[in-house]
Amino acid sequence: MASKKVQSTGRQVDEYLYQPPSVSSLQDLKDMYNQLKDTILVSIDFECVDHLPFASYYERLSEVGMAWYDPRDHRSPSRKRKFTVEKALPKIRSAHCIVRKYKNFTADSCFVHKSLEEKSHKAKPYSCYFAKSYFCNREKAMTVIAEKMKWLSTSHLSRNEAAAGKKRKVIVLYWDARLETSVFREAGVDITAHGAKQWDFQLLSLFHMRFHKWRNKAQEMLYSLGVSLASASSDFGR
Repeated sequence: MASKKVQSTGRQVDEYLYQPPSVSSLQDLKDMYNQLKDTILVSIDFECVDHLPFASYYERLSEVGMAWYDPRDHRSPSRKRKFTVEKALPKIRSAHCIVRKYKNFTADSCFVHKSLEEKSHKAKPYSCYFAKSYFCNREKAMTVIAEKMKWLSTSHLSRNEAAAGKKRKVIVLYWDARLETSVFREAGVDITAHGAKQWDFQLLSLFHMRFHKWRNKAQEMLYSLGVSLASASSDFGR
């Protein structure tokens, strides 16, 4: 059976933001794997405090998280060893910043929010599973993201690739990118400056068909795929 090229399809909500390709068969899945097996996958997720409803996302930014997986980190001298998710997990790199301005505004200690509405934050800082968190201001956090994206574009190039001026293929993955793209826009950060593409899984038409709505919770998506949040967390010792 001829291999079908996997492409981003569906609604385009931003100049460089696309719906990921739909996978409806085992062959589609194999095609996607073959075409992405040398691609760096990046996940970016932000959080905001929610007691300042009239401020912009950038002004309310409380957490900046970024994780990336480079298949070239995972290569084995033995070609007989097959790729598995379990073997890949330790190769995921990450960075997590808590914006210093809001370091005391956590789910349990935000006295301002509790006094106003008698409930704690929806967002819960200090719960990053994949990285050691550090404090910085929001401008520094944006600089870290931009520098990481630039570094990834030329990471682990061969001598021939570097000499030819080639760049790595990088795809940034989001789950509802409205917050992140708004922050990047206000901060003047262009995630695609070095050739990266962006996929928003919230836009995937398969989930719209399954749940009959445009916006779905991540746990709904995971459960529809047979993945339990509890079991996923336990894999990381939580």
